[in-house]
Amino acid sequence: MDPRSQARVASSCVWVVGAMLAASPSAQAAIGFDAASRAATTSTGRTSLSWSHTVGGGADRVLVVGVAVEDASTADANITAVTFRGVALTAVPNSKRSGGGTGIIQTQLFYLLHTGVGAAGAGTVNVTMQGAVDGIAAGAVSLTGVSQAAPQSVATNVDTSGADSISTSISTATANSWIVDVVGSGNSGSFTAASGQVERWDIAASGMTGATSTKALTAAGSTTLGWTHNGANRLAHSLVSLAPSGTGTQTFTLTTNVSGSGSVARNPNASSYVAGTVVTLTATPAANFQFSGWSGDCSGTLPCPVTMSADRSVRAEFSPIVAIAPLGDLTPEGTRSVLEREAPGMAEAMRLVSPLGRLSRAVAGTRGQALILNTPGSTSGAVECLEAVLDVVPHALRLLAGGREH
Repeated sequence: MDPRSQARVASSCVWVVGAMLAASPSAQAAIGFDAASRAATTSTGRTSLSWSHTVGGGADRVLVVGVAVEDASTADANITAVTFRGVALTAVPNSKRSGGGTGIIQTQLFYLLHTGVGAAGAGTVNVTMQGAVDGIAAGAVSLTGVSQAAPQSVATNVDTSGADSISTSISTATANSWIVDVVGSGNSGSFTAASGQVERWDIAASGMTGATSTKALTAAGSTTLGWTHNGANRLAHSLVSLAPSGTGTQTFTLTTNVSGSGSVARNPNASSYVAGTVVTLTATPAANFQFSGWSGDCSGTLPCPVTMSADRSVRAEFSPIVAIAPLGDLTPEGTRSVLEREAPGMAEAMRLVSPLGRLSRAVAGTRGQALILNTPGSTSGAVECLEAVLDVVPHALRLLAGGREH
Protein backbone atom coordinates (compact mmCIF):
# COMPACT_ATOMS: atom_id res chain seq x y z
CA MET A 1 0.00 0.00 0.00
CA ASP A 2 1.46 3.41 -1.00
CA PRO A 3 1.80 6.17 1.64
CA ARG A 4 -1.15 8.18 0.34
CA SER A 5 -3.41 5.11 0.50
CA GLN A 6 -2.22 4.49 4.06
CA ALA A 7 -3.04 8.11 4.90
CA ARG A 8 -6.55 7.74 3.57
CA VAL A 9 -7.14 4.56 5.59
CA ALA A 10 -5.75 6.15 8.75
CA SER A 11 -7.91 9.25 8.43
CA SER A 12 -11.01 7.10 7.89
CA CYS A 13 -10.32 5.16 11.08
CA VAL A 14 -9.92 8.37 13.08
CA TRP A 15 -13.36 9.53 11.86
CA VAL A 16 -15.05 6.27 12.87
CA VAL A 17 -13.47 6.16 16.34
CA GLY A 18 -14.18 9.78 17.23
CA ALA A 19 -15.92 12.35 15.08
CA MET A 20 -14.56 15.12 17.31
CA LEU A 21 -10.97 14.39 16.23
CA ALA A 22 -9.67 16.72 13.50
CA ALA A 23 -8.50 15.22 10.21
CA SER A 24 -4.74 15.04 10.00
CA PRO A 25 -2.78 16.99 7.35
CA SER A 26 -2.05 13.69 5.59
CA ALA A 27 -5.74 13.56 4.62
CA GLN A 28 -5.15 16.51 2.29
CA ALA A 29 -4.12 16.06 -1.32
CA ALA A 30 -1.06 18.02 -2.44
CA ILE A 31 -1.70 20.86 -4.84
CA GLY A 32 0.17 20.34 -8.12
CA PHE A 33 1.01 22.53 -11.10
CA ASP A 34 -0.61 21.52 -14.40
CA ALA A 35 -0.04 24.15 -17.09
CA ALA A 36 0.33 27.85 -17.81
CA SER A 37 -0.44 30.04 -20.82
CA ARG A 38 -0.56 33.75 -21.62
CA ALA A 39 -1.33 36.37 -24.25
CA ALA A 40 -1.18 40.14 -24.69
CA THR A 41 -2.55 42.81 -26.98
CA THR A 42 -0.18 44.28 -29.57
CA SER A 43 -2.17 47.44 -30.28
CA THR A 44 -4.43 49.86 -28.44
CA GLY A 45 -8.21 50.03 -28.70
CA ARG A 46 -8.83 46.35 -28.03
CA THR A 47 -12.00 45.13 -26.30
CA SER A 48 -11.07 41.46 -25.85
CA LEU A 49 -8.19 39.00 -25.73
CA SER A 50 -8.19 35.26 -26.51
CA TRP A 51 -5.63 32.47 -26.33
CA SER A 52 -5.37 28.69 -26.06
CA HIS A 53 -4.79 26.85 -22.80
CA THR A 54 -4.31 23.09 -22.49
CA VAL A 55 -5.44 21.39 -19.28
CA GLY A 56 -4.34 17.95 -18.19
CA GLY A 57 -6.16 15.28 -16.23
CA GLY A 58 -6.14 14.83 -12.50
CA ALA A 59 -8.53 15.32 -9.63
CA ASP A 60 -9.89 18.55 -8.15
CA ARG A 61 -8.54 20.87 -10.84
CA VAL A 62 -8.83 24.65 -10.77
CA LEU A 63 -8.16 27.12 -13.58
CA VAL A 64 -7.02 30.57 -12.43
CA VAL A 65 -6.92 33.46 -14.90
CA GLY A 66 -5.09 36.67 -14.03
CA VAL A 67 -5.71 39.84 -16.02
CA ALA A 68 -3.73 43.10 -16.04
CA VAL A 69 -5.24 46.07 -17.90
CA GLU A 70 -4.02 49.59 -18.68
CA ASP A 71 -6.31 52.40 -19.81
CA ALA A 72 -7.34 55.97 -19.07
CA SER A 73 -10.86 54.90 -18.08
CA THR A 74 -11.78 52.65 -15.16
CA ALA A 75 -15.14 52.01 -16.85
CA ASP A 76 -13.59 50.68 -20.07
CA ALA A 77 -11.11 48.63 -18.02
CA ASN A 78 -13.94 46.79 -16.29
CA ILE A 79 -13.83 43.09 -17.20
CA THR A 80 -17.31 41.93 -18.17
CA ALA A 81 -16.57 38.23 -18.81
CA VAL A 82 -13.84 35.60 -18.69
CA THR A 83 -14.62 32.20 -20.22
CA PHE A 84 -12.86 28.89 -20.89
CA ARG A 85 -14.42 26.76 -23.63
CA GLY A 86 -17.45 29.04 -23.35
CA VAL A 87 -17.87 28.37 -19.61
CA ALA A 88 -17.86 31.51 -17.47
CA LEU A 89 -15.21 31.87 -14.77
CA THR A 90 -16.08 33.41 -11.40
CA ALA A 91 -14.40 36.64 -10.36
CA VAL A 92 -12.41 36.16 -7.17
CA PRO A 93 -14.29 38.41 -4.72
CA ASN A 94 -12.46 41.66 -3.90
CA SER A 95 -9.50 40.81 -6.18
CA LYS A 96 -9.95 43.80 -8.49
CA ARG A 97 -7.45 46.59 -7.80
CA SER A 98 -6.56 49.68 -9.84
CA GLY A 99 -4.67 52.91 -9.41
CA GLY A 100 -3.14 55.80 -11.30
CA GLY A 101 -3.90 59.29 -12.54
CA THR A 102 -4.59 60.03 -16.19
CA GLY A 103 -3.79 56.37 -16.88
CA ILE A 104 -4.66 53.47 -14.59
CA ILE A 105 -3.24 49.97 -14.15
CA GLN A 106 -5.63 47.28 -12.95
CA THR A 107 -5.36 43.62 -11.94
CA GLN A 108 -8.04 41.01 -11.22
CA LEU A 109 -8.28 37.23 -10.74
CA PHE A 110 -10.90 34.70 -11.92
CA TYR A 111 -11.30 30.98 -11.25
CA LEU A 112 -13.08 27.89 -12.59
CA LEU A 113 -13.55 24.67 -10.59
CA HIS A 114 -13.06 21.08 -11.77
CA THR A 115 -16.55 20.47 -13.21
CA GLY A 116 -16.38 23.58 -15.39
CA VAL A 117 -12.81 22.89 -16.55
CA GLY A 118 -13.99 19.76 -18.36
CA ALA A 119 -11.98 17.04 -20.06
CA ALA A 120 -8.24 17.19 -20.59
CA GLY A 121 -7.23 19.02 -23.76
CA ALA A 122 -6.98 22.45 -25.31
CA GLY A 123 -9.58 25.19 -25.00
CA THR A 124 -9.87 28.91 -25.61
CA VAL A 125 -9.67 31.46 -22.82
CA ASN A 126 -11.50 34.67 -23.68
CA VAL A 127 -11.39 37.97 -21.74
CA THR A 128 -13.96 40.64 -22.62
CA MET A 129 -13.71 44.29 -21.56
CA GLN A 130 -16.49 46.82 -21.10
CA GLY A 131 -14.82 49.15 -23.60
CA ALA A 132 -11.73 49.61 -25.75
CA VAL A 133 -8.53 49.74 -23.65
CA ASP A 134 -4.88 50.62 -24.20
CA GLY A 135 -3.45 47.24 -23.25
CA ILE A 136 -4.28 43.78 -21.84
CA ALA A 137 -1.81 41.19 -20.50
CA ALA A 138 -3.40 38.00 -19.20
CA GLY A 139 -2.64 34.38 -18.53
CA ALA A 140 -4.03 31.15 -17.15
CA VAL A 141 -2.67 28.65 -14.62
CA SER A 142 -4.28 25.24 -14.08
CA LEU A 143 -3.67 23.31 -10.86
CA THR A 144 -4.69 19.92 -9.43
CA GLY A 145 -5.53 18.82 -5.89
CA VAL A 146 -7.29 22.10 -5.03
CA SER A 147 -10.29 22.43 -2.72
CA GLN A 148 -13.47 22.81 -4.72
CA ALA A 149 -14.82 25.41 -2.33
CA ALA A 150 -14.45 29.15 -2.90
CA PRO A 151 -10.93 30.64 -2.47
CA GLN A 152 -10.05 31.04 1.20
CA SER A 153 -8.54 34.54 1.14
CA VAL A 154 -7.57 37.43 -1.14
CA ALA A 155 -5.27 40.47 -0.94
CA THR A 156 -4.55 43.42 -3.23
CA ASN A 157 -2.11 46.31 -3.45
CA VAL A 158 -1.34 49.27 -5.71
CA ASP A 159 1.68 51.61 -5.96
CA THR A 160 1.53 54.73 -8.13
CA SER A 161 4.67 56.38 -6.72
CA GLY A 162 6.86 55.33 -9.64
CA ALA A 163 8.64 52.60 -7.69
CA ASP A 164 9.95 49.58 -9.60
CA SER A 165 8.80 46.99 -7.05
CA ILE A 166 5.68 45.96 -5.15
CA SER A 167 5.01 43.41 -2.38
CA THR A 168 1.76 42.26 -0.83
CA SER A 169 0.99 40.08 2.21
CA ILE A 170 -1.81 37.52 2.40
CA SER A 171 -2.98 35.18 5.18
CA THR A 172 -3.93 31.54 4.72
CA ALA A 173 -6.06 29.44 7.04
CA THR A 174 -4.96 26.02 5.78
CA ALA A 175 -1.58 24.31 5.68
CA ASN A 176 -0.20 23.29 2.26
CA SER A 177 -2.11 26.09 0.50
CA TRP A 178 -0.92 27.75 -2.70
CA ILE A 179 -0.94 31.45 -3.53
CA VAL A 180 -1.61 32.55 -7.10
CA ASP A 181 -1.12 36.20 -8.03
CA VAL A 182 -1.21 38.60 -10.97
CA VAL A 183 0.80 41.80 -11.21
CA GLY A 184 0.56 44.63 -13.72
CA SER A 185 2.80 47.54 -14.70
CA GLY A 186 1.89 50.69 -16.62
CA ASN A 187 5.09 50.39 -18.68
CA SER A 188 6.19 47.74 -21.14
CA GLY A 189 9.06 45.56 -19.91
CA SER A 190 9.50 42.44 -17.80
CA PHE A 191 8.95 41.31 -14.19
CA THR A 192 11.14 39.37 -11.79
CA ALA A 193 9.44 37.38 -9.02
CA ALA A 194 10.67 37.47 -5.43
CA SER A 195 12.33 34.51 -3.74
CA GLY A 196 10.02 31.59 -3.01
CA GLN A 197 7.74 32.30 -5.97
CA VAL A 198 7.64 30.38 -9.24
CA GLU A 199 7.01 32.67 -12.18
CA ARG A 200 4.39 31.05 -14.43
CA TRP A 201 4.02 33.71 -17.12
CA ASP A 202 5.36 37.18 -17.90
CA ILE A 203 4.37 39.12 -21.01
CA ALA A 204 4.51 42.69 -22.32
CA ALA A 205 1.50 44.19 -24.07
CA SER A 206 1.09 47.49 -25.87
CA GLY A 207 2.60 49.90 -23.34
CA MET A 208 2.20 47.67 -20.24
CA THR A 209 3.22 44.34 -18.67
CA GLY A 210 1.58 41.51 -16.74
CA ALA A 211 2.86 38.43 -14.90
CA THR A 212 1.71 35.61 -12.61
CA SER A 213 3.46 33.40 -10.08
CA THR A 214 2.59 30.64 -7.62
CA LYS A 215 3.89 30.09 -4.13
CA ALA A 216 3.48 26.81 -2.25
CA LEU A 217 3.15 27.04 1.54
CA THR A 218 3.63 24.36 4.18
CA ALA A 219 1.96 26.07 7.13
CA ALA A 220 -1.03 28.33 7.64
CA GLY A 221 -0.38 31.99 8.38
CA SER A 222 0.85 35.10 6.60
CA THR A 223 3.18 35.21 3.60
CA THR A 224 4.38 37.93 1.24
CA LEU A 225 4.72 37.90 -2.54
CA GLY A 226 6.70 40.52 -4.42
CA TRP A 227 7.77 41.63 -7.90
CA THR A 228 10.35 43.94 -9.46
CA HIS A 229 9.84 45.59 -12.85
CA ASN A 230 12.48 47.15 -15.08
CA GLY A 231 10.96 50.60 -15.36
CA ALA A 232 7.50 50.62 -13.81
CA ASN A 233 5.60 53.87 -13.24
CA ARG A 234 2.55 52.35 -11.52
CA LEU A 235 1.90 48.84 -10.25
CA ALA A 236 -1.15 46.79 -9.22
CA HIS A 237 -1.11 43.42 -7.49
CA SER A 238 -3.86 40.83 -6.75
CA LEU A 239 -3.38 37.58 -4.79
CA VAL A 240 -5.61 34.61 -3.93
CA SER A 241 -5.08 31.71 -1.52
CA LEU A 242 -6.22 28.23 -2.58
CA ALA A 243 -6.57 25.41 -0.06
CA PRO A 244 -5.71 21.79 -0.90
CA SER A 245 -8.52 19.31 -1.41
CA GLY A 246 -9.24 16.66 1.23
CA THR A 247 -9.55 12.91 0.78
CA GLY A 248 -13.22 13.36 -0.10
CA THR A 249 -14.58 16.28 -2.09
CA GLN A 250 -17.83 17.68 -0.73
CA THR A 251 -20.74 17.46 -3.13
CA PHE A 252 -24.30 18.78 -3.10
CA THR A 253 -27.54 17.92 -4.91
CA LEU A 254 -29.78 20.25 -6.92
CA THR A 255 -33.50 19.45 -7.05
CA THR A 256 -35.70 21.08 -9.68
CA ASN A 257 -39.50 20.93 -9.79
CA VAL A 258 -42.08 22.28 -12.21
CA SER A 259 -45.48 23.83 -11.57
CA GLY A 260 -47.62 23.90 -14.71
CA SER A 261 -46.28 22.65 -18.02
CA GLY A 262 -42.65 23.16 -19.01
CA SER A 263 -39.10 21.96 -18.40
CA VAL A 264 -35.90 23.08 -16.66
CA ALA A 265 -32.45 22.57 -18.20
CA ARG A 266 -29.27 22.71 -16.11
CA ASN A 267 -25.74 23.48 -17.26
CA PRO A 268 -23.67 21.58 -16.36
CA ASN A 269 -26.10 18.67 -16.06
CA ALA A 270 -25.19 16.22 -13.28
CA SER A 271 -26.77 14.24 -10.45
CA SER A 272 -24.56 16.00 -7.88
CA TYR A 273 -22.10 18.89 -7.89
CA VAL A 274 -18.76 19.62 -6.29
CA ALA A 275 -18.95 22.44 -3.75
CA GLY A 276 -18.58 25.82 -5.43
CA THR A 277 -19.90 24.71 -8.83
CA VAL A 278 -22.15 27.29 -10.50
CA VAL A 279 -25.13 25.65 -12.25
CA THR A 280 -27.20 27.72 -14.68
CA LEU A 281 -30.91 26.85 -14.81
CA THR A 282 -33.01 27.75 -17.87
CA ALA A 283 -36.81 27.38 -17.98
CA THR A 284 -38.63 26.45 -21.21
CA PRO A 285 -42.46 26.59 -21.25
CA ALA A 286 -44.58 24.04 -23.10
CA ALA A 287 -46.96 25.07 -25.87
CA ASN A 288 -49.63 27.51 -24.70
CA PHE A 289 -47.78 28.12 -21.43
CA GLN A 290 -45.50 30.91 -20.27
CA PHE A 291 -42.72 31.01 -17.67
CA SER A 292 -43.90 33.01 -14.65
CA GLY A 293 -40.76 32.89 -12.49
CA TRP A 294 -38.60 30.92 -10.05
CA SER A 295 -39.16 30.05 -6.42
CA GLY A 296 -36.97 28.36 -3.82
CA ASP A 297 -33.26 29.03 -4.28
CA CYS A 298 -33.88 31.13 -7.42
CA SER A 299 -35.94 34.24 -8.12
CA GLY A 300 -36.90 36.39 -11.08
CA THR A 301 -37.51 35.22 -14.64
CA LEU A 302 -34.01 35.19 -16.17
CA PRO A 303 -31.76 32.10 -16.43
CA CYS A 304 -30.67 31.51 -12.84
CA PRO A 305 -27.07 30.77 -11.72
CA VAL A 306 -27.05 28.56 -8.59
CA THR A 307 -23.84 28.29 -6.55
CA MET A 308 -23.64 24.83 -5.00
CA SER A 309 -22.51 25.61 -1.47
CA ALA A 310 -25.35 23.47 -0.02
CA ASP A 311 -28.17 21.24 -1.24
CA ARG A 312 -30.44 23.43 -3.38
CA SER A 313 -34.09 23.21 -4.45
CA VAL A 314 -35.67 25.30 -7.22
CA ARG A 315 -39.19 25.37 -8.65
CA ALA A 316 -40.11 26.76 -12.07
CA GLU A 317 -43.62 28.22 -12.27
CA PHE A 318 -45.43 27.97 -15.62
CA SER A 319 -48.89 29.42 -16.26
CA PRO A 320 -51.28 29.01 -19.20
CA ILE A 321 -51.33 31.72 -21.83
CA VAL A 322 -54.76 33.37 -21.67
CA ALA A 323 -55.94 34.63 -25.03
CA ILE A 324 -58.10 37.74 -24.60
CA ALA A 325 -59.80 39.22 -27.62
CA PRO A 326 -58.20 42.52 -28.64
CA LEU A 327 -60.19 45.69 -28.23
CA GLY A 328 -60.53 45.91 -31.99
CA ASP A 329 -62.48 42.61 -32.21
CA LEU A 330 -66.11 43.77 -32.61
CA THR A 331 -67.43 40.55 -34.14
CA PRO A 332 -69.90 39.81 -31.28
CA GLU A 333 -71.26 43.36 -31.43
CA GLY A 334 -71.58 43.20 -35.20
CA THR A 335 -73.32 39.83 -35.05
CA ARG A 336 -75.74 40.97 -32.35
CA SER A 337 -76.73 43.98 -34.48
CA VAL A 338 -78.09 41.74 -37.28
CA LEU A 339 -79.71 39.05 -35.11
CA GLU A 340 -83.47 38.99 -34.79
CA ARG A 341 -83.39 36.56 -31.86
CA GLU A 342 -80.48 35.30 -29.76
CA ALA A 343 -79.92 31.62 -28.90
CA PRO A 344 -77.91 31.95 -25.66
CA GLY A 345 -78.04 28.21 -24.96
CA MET A 346 -75.95 27.45 -28.06
CA ALA A 347 -73.39 30.17 -27.19
CA GLU A 348 -73.08 28.77 -23.66
CA ALA A 349 -72.63 25.22 -24.99
CA MET A 350 -69.75 26.37 -27.18
CA ARG A 351 -68.15 28.20 -24.27
CA LEU A 352 -68.10 25.03 -22.16
CA VAL A 353 -65.77 23.10 -24.50
CA SER A 354 -62.67 24.82 -23.05
CA PRO A 355 -61.73 26.49 -19.75
CA LEU A 356 -60.70 29.51 -21.82
CA GLY A 357 -64.28 29.72 -23.10
CA ARG A 358 -65.13 31.70 -20.01
CA LEU A 359 -63.37 34.63 -21.69
CA SER A 360 -65.38 34.30 -24.90
CA ARG A 361 -67.87 37.00 -25.93
CA ALA A 362 -69.32 34.93 -28.78
CA VAL A 363 -73.06 35.04 -29.47
CA ALA A 364 -75.51 32.79 -31.37
CA GLY A 365 -78.94 33.49 -32.82
CA THR A 366 -81.18 33.62 -35.87
CA ARG A 367 -82.14 35.96 -38.68
CA GLY A 368 -84.97 34.81 -40.81
CA GLN A 369 -84.38 31.11 -41.46
CA ALA A 370 -80.59 31.46 -40.96
CA LEU A 371 -78.71 30.23 -37.88
CA ILE A 372 -75.73 32.48 -37.06
CA LEU A 373 -72.90 31.33 -34.73
CA ASN A 374 -69.73 33.07 -33.58
CA THR A 375 -66.70 30.74 -33.34
CA PRO A 376 -63.03 31.34 -32.45
CA GLY A 377 -60.63 32.42 -35.18
CA SER A 378 -58.45 29.32 -34.89
CA THR A 379 -59.31 26.23 -36.89
CA SER A 380 -59.16 23.88 -33.92
CA GLY A 381 -61.26 26.24 -31.78
CA ALA A 382 -63.91 26.61 -34.46
CA VAL A 383 -64.14 22.82 -34.91
CA GLU A 384 -64.47 22.25 -31.14
CA CYS A 385 -67.26 24.82 -30.82
CA LEU A 386 -69.20 23.51 -33.81
CA GLU A 387 -68.95 19.95 -32.51
CA ALA A 388 -70.51 21.14 -29.25
CA VAL A 389 -73.77 22.22 -30.98
CA LEU A 390 -73.77 20.27 -34.23
CA ASP A 391 -76.22 17.67 -32.89
CA VAL A 392 -78.96 20.29 -32.40
CA VAL A 393 -78.39 22.24 -35.61
CA PRO A 394 -80.75 20.06 -37.77
CA HIS A 395 -83.57 20.47 -35.28
CA ALA A 396 -82.94 24.25 -35.07
CA LEU A 397 -83.10 24.57 -38.85
CA ARG A 398 -86.38 22.63 -38.98
CA LEU A 399 -87.86 25.01 -36.46
CA LEU A 400 -86.69 28.01 -38.46
CA ALA A 401 -88.31 26.49 -41.56
CA GLY A 402 -91.72 26.39 -39.80
CA GLY A 403 -91.58 23.04 -38.12
CA ARG A 404 -93.18 22.37 -34.75
CA GLU A 405 -91.16 22.12 -31.53
CA HIS A 406 -92.89 18.91 -30.36
